[in-house]
Amino acid sequence: MSQKTFDAALKLILKYEGIYDNDPDDPGGETYKGITRRDHPDWEGWAIVDGGKEQDGFPGNLESDDHLQTSVGNLYKELYWRRNHCDELPAGLDLVVFDTAVNMGGGKAGRFLQQGVNELLGRQVLTVDGAIGNRTLAAVNALNPEQQKQLCFACLELRDQNYHEIVAARPSSKKFLKGWLNRTANLRQRVPDLAVA
Repeated sequence: MSQKTFDAALKLILKYEGIYDNDPDDPGGETYKGITRRDHPDWEGWAIVDGGKEQDGFPGNLESDDHLQTSVGNLYKELYWRRNHCDELPAGLDLVVFDTAVNMGGGKAGRFLQQGVNELLGRQVLTVDGAIGNRTLAAVNALNPEQQKQLCFACLELRDQNYHEIVAARPSSKKFLKGWLNRTANLRQRVPDLAVA
């Protein structure tokens, strides 16, 4: 994995995630840079975040804490980038899978990728189980650059469909829909430059 590639992807994702939020309508609950206390209660950064609440300028005051920012990057690298084999995916797809895993979970990122391959090839090449393993990686990397670009778009379309399903099932999430769709729209604009050399 190129550290430069990961750093650029993380920088983009953190723009979407914001700094700190604790919206009662967000099932994730309290969140710092996209890291939810619900899903990561033992993350070492929470002690620093909690300490920052007692100081002036919260949450902006946390930006200068190098240990906290390193901890944020390490969590993203281990749980979302490496766990989803983004370093083994083609340019463009690495960012799409990484961002989907961060926003919706690694299982959905894997399922969208596998479903996208099957739809693109017009046959059931992969089992849609959400696990990005050797078979999924081989199928993705066997595609030509134009197919890989189309796979990026297919994954983003599946993601948009899922957002609408979430809102239909949980209407209180409707206020997040525009932001979610803007996020995938921004990724679509990046794909042509990333996916085709």
